[in-house]
Amino acid sequence: MFITARTQRVSEKFSVDETFTFFQNSGFQGIEFCLDDYFFRPRPDFLEDFFIEHTVETSRKTGLPISSVSYHVGFACDDKAFAFIKKAIPKVRKFGTDIMILNTADKDQAKIFHYNECYAEFKKRLGVLLDIADAEGVRLALEPEPPQILISTADFLLLRGEMKRDIWINFDIGHAFLTDADIFESIKALKGKIAHVHVDNMKRGEHLHRLPDDGDINLPDVFKALKTVGFDGAMALDLYVHEYDKEAPGCARRLKEMLAEI
Repeated sequence: MFITARTQRVSEKFSVDETFTFFQNSGFQGIEFCLDDYFFRPRPDFLEDFFIEHTVETSRKTGLPISSVSYHVGFACDDKAFAFIKKAIPKVRKFGTDIMILNTADKDQAKIFHYNECYAEFKKRLGVLLDIADAEGVRLALEPEPPQILISTADFLLLRGEMKRDIWINFDIGHAFLTDADIFESIKALKGKIAHVHVDNMKRGEHLHRLPDDGDINLPDVFKALKTVGFDGAMALDLYVHEYDKEAPGCARRLKEMLAEI
């Protein structure tokens, strides 16, 4: 397992080149490259081949591999988001990864379209995206999160059973701690299905992404559990309330210390 950084949280402060250099100097070991900006707006320019080629070259020069590509705008009820993702999936492997992380749809948005109809449309659209992903050799990793359509690990596993497809999960440690009865049982149930991890700490009953030592989660125990089920991939620091660039170096150092404990 290794610690990576998310580009979205610094996109309003740094250019792409500056972002890679900053995260290299901060001690990270890879990058989750986000296709949305700080305000969750899509960046179509990020899908241009010349941009991808330059980004991959910057990745090579800084020694920070791109471990995943992500787009955190729900596509179930949003035609523009759905269209953007369809264009993005064939570009994923050009970044040097086979993982694309996706959200589903905010439940408040789903209410506007009526939840049952929105969920049915979500499954239909997911099927289309999976067909594209299968053809391109890309793994789609869905992220359960309140108040999304998929909230918990149980929701993800139910969907996976209904779809009968190889859907992967982006396992957000804080979200699972918040929504699941037992995060360690969730990890066991997800053996062989975790493509990527978001790492943060949380306090019980509070959806607030906190610093590694500021919460009720014993992160080293979670890391051990992930290792036990065979996960050895990227874990991206996922902070929102804090200024990402100010906290990133200390978080990278602390998370690597925690990994060294297991």
